[in-house]
Amino acid sequence: MIRSGISAALGVGLISIKVWCIYGILGRTGGADAMKLYAVCMSCLSVMSMFTQGTSRAMIPIIGVLYGEKDYSGIRLLANNVMKFALSLTGTFVAFTLIFPQVILSLFNLPAELVIAGTNAVRLFSVSLLGVTAAFMMIYYYTTVQQRTVANILSCVEGLFVVVPSVWLFSKIMGLHGVWLAFIVAEISGFIF
Repeated sequence: MIRSGISAALGVGLISIKVWCIYGILGRTGGADAMKLYAVCMSCLSVMSMFTQGTSRAMIPIIGVLYGEKDYSGIRLLANNVMKFALSLTGTFVAFTLIFPQVILSLFNLPAELVIAGTNAVRLFSVSLLGVTAAFMMIYYYTTVQQRTVANILSCVEGLFVVVPSVWLFSKIMGLHGVWLAFIVAEISGFIF
């Protein structure tokens, strides 16, 4: 169990460290207001995680059986269809957020002075959710097909090692706007990996 579950546990554990680091960067870059906006963005991530985690976990037993039967074409077919489904759910949420960011922001009773900054933050952050979905699908997939090293590396990339340095660098170069852009860059890097 330690060998097979380490990548998922590593991903979750590193996310906690990532969030703590990013709050620290945001506190120095934009203060409490930036931290409030990040909390809104993390709530969006939590909503999408319900669907992403559910889809990923539903695929694991089926891929496990197909892997045991050495049905590699079945694995590819299932993995492709599940990835398309998960990305279409995420894409729908991202499109809604891009078109109607005020609806998302209204759920959090932000002060009026944060709505403009919140609109930019939520829009940019939401695009990164596509990369988060793809990365977590691949972490579960690689774990199930006994590619633990790849799953562990992807967990580290997704969990901490690209996002935090990107947020720090972009915050130094572009300020608060750069923080939200850094999430997209980090997820593109993770997706390319």
